Amino acid sequence: MKQFRYILEALLVWTAFAVFKIIGPDAASSVGGWLGRTIGPKLAASRKARNNLKNAFPDMTEVECEKTIHDMWDNLGRVFAEYPHLHDIIYNKIEIVGMEHLDKIGARSSFLAMGGHLANWELFPFFMNYPANADSSCIYRIPNNPYVAWLLDKCRNPEKKARYIPKSMAGTKDMVKILQAGGRITILIDQKYNQGQPIEFFGRPAMTSTSIAQLSLKFGIPILPIQVERLAGCKFRVMVHPPLDTNGLDETGIMLSAHRLLEDWIAKRPAQWLWLHRRWDSKGLE
Repeated sequence: MKQFRYILEALLVWTAFAVFKIIGPDAASSVGGWLGRTIGPKLAASRKARNNLKNAFPDMTEVECEKTIHDMWDNLGRVFAEYPHLHDIIYNKIEIVGMEHLDKIGARSSFLAMGGHLANWELFPFFMNYPANADSSCIYRIPNNPYVAWLLDKCRNPEKKARYIPKSMAGTKDMVKILQAGGRITILIDQKYNQGQPIEFFGRPAMTSTSIAQLSLKFGIPILPIQVERLAGCKFRVMVHPPLDTNGLDETGIMLSAHRLLEDWIAKRPAQWLWLHRRWDSKGLE
């Protein structure tokens, strides 16, 4: 039964991607946004987003909260519809700010790039491997459906420029090998990781992988924050920030500093973050 469900889901995704590919990136993004904001707010998952928002921004009004959830679903719908166009978007639909920070490090030097599930987060590794010419490996979570995973991989890595490493203990060992060889790794640091450490995020402890901090300390390499921001429709801004100041900090201190920066990005555009994550333990909060 599970196998049948997986195949049916993959067929639906394949059909949607085929249609989105035909109509082009702008129309696809627009249709995806409409579907997201029309269907998403009615789903039970919005309750989780609402609770997370209220705990992160206790002063947010009900009207602001509902508007943020509505716009979050719009963004998620756009992200899905933009999958067949990632290669086109990264070359034709983005503006880049702060490349001098990457130039100072050196695109072919070894470093760690950090980001979050903001705007269209799939553009983060695309930026690294294409405009930035800083070929890198990306840590990601494998979808449960293997057929959908295959479809997403075809969109994420059309020319096999990147190596996508599953988030796991084995993946951490692979990261070490890559950095030992002088490579680069991109990491979205805002997912819950039960084997991690409780690091404060929006005022509450959140189980967090500290691998990016561990690797930075172990290899003495910088952490380069890269922010993706949706400007309007299918247009984006990629901002390369100065390397994280890690002087005198231990793993926890580095992760706290990274979280503070991520909080700032999210606070400026809250609707562009994935509030559906079970980022915090919900016991007693829902």
